[in-house]
Amino acid sequence: MTMNPGRELPGCACYPVDMTTCETRVDSGSRLTWDFESVSSSFDGLTVNISEPLWKGRACFDVIWKPEIKSGDAAHCLQKITENNFFGGDCGRHFISFNTANGGCGCYPPERTTCERSETNGQNGRMTYQLGVDPSYYIPSDFDSDSGSPSTTPIVVCPTDFDPVWCEGNKHSNLCMAEAVGFLESQCTDDKPPVVVLTCEFDDNNKFLKKKKKKSCSKYVGKKSLKKRKKKCNKKLKKKGIHHWCPVTCGKKAGLGQCAFLKK
Repeated sequence: MTMNPGRELPGCACYPVDMTTCETRVDSGSRLTWDFESVSSSFDGLTVNISEPLWKGRACFDVIWKPEIKSGDAAHCLQKITENNFFGGDCGRHFISFNTANGGCGCYPPERTTCERSETNGQNGRMTYQLGVDPSYYIPSDFDSDSGSPSTTPIVVCPTDFDPVWCEGNKHSNLCMAEAVGFLESQCTDDKPPVVVLTCEFDDNNKFLKKKKKKSCSKYVGKKSLKKRKKKCNKKLKKKGIHHWCPVTCGKKAGLGQCAFLKK
């Protein structure tokens, strides 16, 4: 069914009895469409929490957009990737990206096992998610076409015990769950990786700025919107941007200059 909540009296519509598939349109305004199929909590043993994206408005550099897929949200994107067997090809089982503007759905190469901010770039409307493992997922056994029955390959289910491991920087509840998304035991450790503290080799030239602007770097850049902070840091002083004189402050507050990596 479809509902249009944008009207003063919300509209409601149904579909023909013999309609079994729904090809989505991206020009339907504020209309919302639902199916009546049972909701699956996971797809091929993978889950995605649509309320907690890893990055908002960002995607990793090597995203593989699938033009044949249009999805309603990140969970629908995961479902479509699974149904099209993309996980058996060029898609890894760690991250996906969803385009809220047009329903686009993308995955990442199997070798993409981390997605730090430094490995992303800003893309309007894109939401990137880290996939989780369904602890109750049963890995299906192979089907024996000769006998017409499942083979004797044992069914595997991961325990729910919390015994965390870190595999190439990614945390997993236990080794079984890490292996379920493609990691080898040799790639994992139970030693928590050290926290990397980013520092900048440059310092703010507060003395120079106070002489010219009567304010320190922090007070000059201020606490207003990001747009205004960037504008302040891009202003010229002695033919150089303020971010040259205030690299730490402009790096942290505006993501500009030699210390731009300090921006969280």
